[in-house]
Amino acid sequence: MALVAFACLHARHASSEAATGDSEPARWPLVLVPSIVAVLAFGWSLTLGPLSDDFVLWRWATDGTIAPHDWPYFRPLALVLWRAVAVIGGGWMALHLVNVALHAFNSALVGRIGSTWMGRRAGLAAGVLFAAFPASSEAVAWTAGVFDLLATACVLSAVAIALWMPRSARRNLALFIVCAAGMLSKESAIVIPAVLLAITILTPGRRSTLAWAPVVVSTSVAAAFLIVRTAMSPAVVAHFQALPADRRGWKDLLVRPFAGLALPVRTDAGVGLDAYVSALLVLAVVGILLLQFLRDGRGERAEEDGVLRARGVAIGACWIILAALPLLAEFYVSPTLAGGRYLYLPSAGFAWLASAALVGKNSRMLSATAGMVLLVLVGTYAFGLRVERRMWSEAAATRDAILSGAAEAVRATPCRSVRVDGAPEDVNGAYVFRSGLREALAAIPLRPDGRACVLRWTGTAIVGGTGR
Repeated sequence: MALVAFACLHARHASSEAATGDSEPARWPLVLVPSIVAVLAFGWSLTLGPLSDDFVLWRWATDGTIAPHDWPYFRPLALVLWRAVAVIGGGWMALHLVNVALHAFNSALVGRIGSTWMGRRAGLAAGVLFAAFPASSEAVAWTAGVFDLLATACVLSAVAIALWMPRSARRNLALFIVCAAGMLSKESAIVIPAVLLAITILTPGRRSTLAWAPVVVSTSVAAAFLIVRTAMSPAVVAHFQALPADRRGWKDLLVRPFAGLALPVRTDAGVGLDAYVSALLVLAVVGILLLQFLRDGRGERAEEDGVLRARGVAIGACWIILAALPLLAEFYVSPTLAGGRYLYLPSAGFAWLASAALVGKNSRMLSATAGMVLLVLVGTYAFGLRVERRMWSEAAATRDAILSGAAEAVRATPCRSVRVDGAPEDVNGAYVFRSGLREALAAIPLRPDGRACVLRWTGTAIVGGTGR
């Protein structure tokens, strides 16, 4: 907390001439390397197929239902995208490919935006950290995570537009479109005005092309969206009513995003070596940042490095807090990483905060140590991704066993309807049939003159097949 407070003050009051950042056009590594890492990290998800909510969403998309009346959310953009995939004949692999492509796009933007504040080296590290973050598996590997991917793409695009496009009516129009698209993807995109305001405050001087027009435009879109959604659905009011009433509850909710980002590992079987390693590495990054701040101020170059580093830490920390705010009423990541999609948008801020340790060359020893720590951290992420791949593959295998067993039972005993009891909601946090079982079973051919069959999943096989 002290590190973040100091960084915010230093970033706000530092000389604008020192905060040059990366003023040159994007270099290919900043875009290409994070994108490649994102594809390598989650390419395995292309063959997973549908799980849980995917079946329901696909039914809505193929029916052309973009605003289901019995769904408390209003997220039509993703359903329109799925509808487009269905129209051109795409299937589940195409939908998984959309998710991976969106994640690669977001990773490239995280790297490029980070370079604007902290230089190419830190920006590249931020893009890689974001691309390989293991708790993002739920958002990327599960096709229903497209809501989080689209919303994050819009939030990052809004920042990119505000930073790089010259001040003009065209920029305001582009920002209006991106803000509206984000809020039609997922409600968490309503943080766009807040993050733009934070960046404007923390990047004063000539490097800030933001000014106040983007903040005003995005605030107008967010206010209109909130008013319309409140009028359309009581779920919005219920969400605010679910917020904690006591200070301790608010403290717990504000801490949860930082805890999940620092430990993106499974702890359902106990706190293992990977959790301790992740915690120590994050503490090491914080320690290096503190040492670097203590060494700043000794010479013009050191002062400039300190400004860029402080802004990376301050913007990263503010991003984490603001990105989690719309979800505070339900923000929870379980020990099996169920709910990890809530960390997807905040993980961009974490990547910037951690990679700020690579800013500057005023201490070769500290810079080399920071690089080694972040490299090892990416290694722990790679290990975590292997675990996530196994868990989601097991979930897909369980889905296949349930559906194939049900189809075989129906062939043996003709059924006019079929129901499966005991189907698991998830396998170690990877969703199977939290919902969508009825839609999945609808693909099994039935006979009008058959029985009403009730089947049961034992955990290894389908049994039953009797009915009346």
